[in-house]
Amino acid sequence: METWLKQVYKHLMFGLIGLTASAAAVALDTQTSSMQRTELLSQRLPLLKDAETRYYSHIHWQRQPGHGVRVNLLPPVNATGKTPYDTRGLKGHAGDTEVRTLPNALNILFEELVRSSHFLEPVSQPADYYLQFHVQRYDSLYALGESDHLLSLGFAHVDRAWSEVFGDNKPAKVSVTLIIYNRNYEAILEVPVTAQLDPCERSANPMPFSPRVNQAFFNAYATTTTGQATIAAINRALEEASKLFAAQPIRGEVLKVDNNEIVVNLGKGIVYPDEELQLMYSGDSGLPAYPISRLAVEKVWQEHALVHALDVFSGQVKAGDEVVLNKVIQQRQWLSVAGEPVKCITPKTKDKFALDNTTSTSEYGFSWNSSNSHN
Repeated sequence: METWLKQVYKHLMFGLIGLTASAAAVALDTQTSSMQRTELLSQRLPLLKDAETRYYSHIHWQRQPGHGVRVNLLPPVNATGKTPYDTRGLKGHAGDTEVRTLPNALNILFEELVRSSHFLEPVSQPADYYLQFHVQRYDSLYALGESDHLLSLGFAHVDRAWSEVFGDNKPAKVSVTLIIYNRNYEAILEVPVTAQLDPCERSANPMPFSPRVNQAFFNAYATTTTGQATIAAINRALEEASKLFAAQPIRGEVLKVDNNEIVVNLGKGIVYPDEELQLMYSGDSGLPAYPISRLAVEKVWQEHALVHALDVFSGQVKAGDEVVLNKVIQQRQWLSVAGEPVKCITPKTKDKFALDNTTSTSEYGFSWNSSNSHN
């Protein structure tokens, strides 16, 4: 009799757990239905020109507690019809010339800009959201072709120098579309952006890049007219994407599990003792992540907190598991630090235009007037 009652109790408990998980999944799906539904949100933005392009070419996003919404970055699509050039092995100032087509390292650029937004976190494993960039137009300055032979380089440098001195209104122009898909690869957001920039309107304070990438190339690339137009287009598209993920709960992760003690990466000012987090599960294909247990907060330090599980055994919790705190992050903000444009100064005499392939920019007859002022 006792054995039979235990079996009945066991089946009832498993059924209750299954119903609870299903209900949680439905509740979470209801909360995020605006992003998981199949209808497409499309936002075509006005053309970015000069001052606007410069504004978005170097911005700092507000940091947020925990981590951003995890997105899997799909390989970018090159729809320009141009053959990318290989950035490996480039030396010297190869990154700051605008005599080639688009570089084959744009995927690294896109990942760095997404990571810098803080509200999105690029991951390589399957996620609830997938993000992809389509490059439709990439008009770099003075590119005579896809070759970098001496004749092409020579004429391009002369053309660039003349343009930067006299401001001939020949802009770089880049068109990029950001697309976000749900986990079923259905597009839920599409943002096409076109940015153009004149050489003398470039930012005097270009974006610096992290040591985790090829700094020599990307830091030089960020000084170019085409590079700044590309960065601006991506940042403007990310601004629209941030609206899609507005009113999201604060997300963190489990740092370590030691017996019954669970440590998460949310600290002071974010969580408080006796609050509850949700432990998320994302192993079901086709379903968004859903909560499987409550985590009660015991102690809070500056950068982390100690919690214990209420609905599962601590041994079932693993480092890296996602946790959610039902507090809404305030609207994300950013600050442009692009500053003033470079100033192209007309030389006193045309004798300074006796150029050759080895002439440095300081001998071209113009100079940069940098400013520390911020917009």
